[in-house]
Amino acid sequence: MEGRALSNATGYSDEWGDWDKRPSGLSFLTKLLAVLSVVVVGTALATNNWLLTEELITRVPLFDENATMTSQQTVTTQQDEPARFLEKTIAGLWTVCISNLTTGCFDCFQIFEVFDESYVPDPGDSAWAMPYAASRSIGFFLLATVLLCFAEVCFVISLLKNKDWIIFVSGVSFIIAGLLMLVGVIALISLFRAEVGNKLRPASVHKSPTLTFNYGFSFQLYMGGLALIEATGFI
Repeated sequence: MEGRALSNATGYSDEWGDWDKRPSGLSFLTKLLAVLSVVVVGTALATNNWLLTEELITRVPLFDENATMTSQQTVTTQQDEPARFLEKTIAGLWTVCISNLTTGCFDCFQIFEVFDESYVPDPGDSAWAMPYAASRSIGFFLLATVLLCFAEVCFVISLLKNKDWIIFVSGVSFIIAGLLMLVGVIALISLFRAEVGNKLRPASVHKSPTLTFNYGFSFQLYMGGLALIEATGFI
């Protein structure tokens, strides 16, 4: 009686709250989506391919303290204008890899080990714009991940206990976790675009933007996981 009263109070009927009374196809789909969502989101968080940038800069960053000063000097053209170098970055929530123009390889850094509060935007080099955005929005991603884990635990318990209120809590947790993920993504991209500013727009119709970026497979996986999580919660 208590379980039925709780179901009526929450609007979650026994027919749909009980796994045994659900249509077999819908029950299987819910379980499949729940498993896929945590696998996809976990893969996205564990990989580093979130944002890929290419920027034309007028100096070569010096990564090696023992490198010669000539690698830092600006190379000029015959018109006495600084030459431009193409700097590439591969950034995620935890790591940023920046192309080393003196070696041709990528130098990778753990964002939270090298990034500090003294960061100041560099108009000549936006390699650290993504790490800055990640450091400011990471709270949403962590909170969403914790809530997703809680939703998955409740989901597993609901399969074992078959309690209406556990299924209800699991569904709501999935939905809220997805919304937090969306807020985190919006904050991340908004902060990044605010940092790079006018570099995304060409200075004139005859010039290309000094910075371009693309979303990597990790970002796309995360957005796909977000859709799976919301579908799991609503179903």
